Amino acid sequence: MKSLYTVKTLLKHINKYPKAYDAELLLLWVIGKEDKNPAYLYLNHNKALTKKQVDVFKRLHKRLISGIPLAYITGFCYIYNLKFYVNRYVLIPRFDTEILIDTALRHIQNIGTDLEILIADVATGSGCIVISLAHNLKKRKNLRFIGSDISHKALQIAQQNISYHRLKSKIRLIQGDMAEPVLKYISKSRKKFDRVVIISNPPYLSDKNYKKYYQNIKYEPQKALLAPDNGLYFYTKLFSQIMSELDKKIDIDIFLEHNYDQAQKIKKLAEKYLPVKMFKIFKDLGERDRVLHIKI
Repeated sequence: MKSLYTVKTLLKHINKYPKAYDAELLLLWVIGKEDKNPAYLYLNHNKALTKKQVDVFKRLHKRLISGIPLAYITGFCYIYNLKFYVNRYVLIPRFDTEILIDTALRHIQNIGTDLEILIADVATGSGCIVISLAHNLKKRKNLRFIGSDISHKALQIAQQNISYHRLKSKIRLIQGDMAEPVLKYISKSRKKFDRVVIISNPPYLSDKNYKKYYQNIKYEPQKALLAPDNGLYFYTKLFSQIMSELDKKIDIDIFLEHNYDQAQKIKKLAEKYLPVKMFKIFKDLGERDRVLHIKI
């Protein structure tokens, strides 16, 4: 018996509502074609669907148009061409973080292979930053990777992603407040590092900006977004932790994602707490300040 349902049926349904592109991605996932782009649906619009597929899609589509992010519905997203599992305990990675990853990656690639280097992702969340770096630098034998987070539930997701990408032997996860566990690891480690690279995308939204963006972020963990002191609290904490444990024999590079209007304020904080040698700002595709590189 010929199926009463086709891809075309659901495409007509999708186009009656907002978020059509996300709905097309959702449909691809439901029919087991998540590796395809939406053009597949239009090229195969006569493809027959089961009643179960249609029912599952319509149920999940209601959640999508209610505002729940696609990544929380499917349980995964892509960043830096890699798949990451996510849930409501971690942020959904965004393109701005790809700029952070890319900036840090290019810097690390230019460091000599004769140096022992520790790469630490502070406030790792889903682990997308440290995993993307370890994946792209897996041939380098002189690198050690750490991800830290204060949230046990976030670290569980990070561990799932590390396992998925088969990087369990490359990346170590430790629980703690910002850089504190990383710095303790360095001081207690038998291995002596010549250089440390700290990368972080900490919570940085002020109360004002959190309210401004609320409709787009209301389903994501508030603790991973909102920061006291006009969004600067966790940068201050990071710098003060590094200052208290600073080994002047080790070169440290710090890469930070931030809101477009925070660069100069973070620079002043860094200069207050740390012996800054170099400070460089990188812009996003909208030509707004987005990533800082601080060398101490």
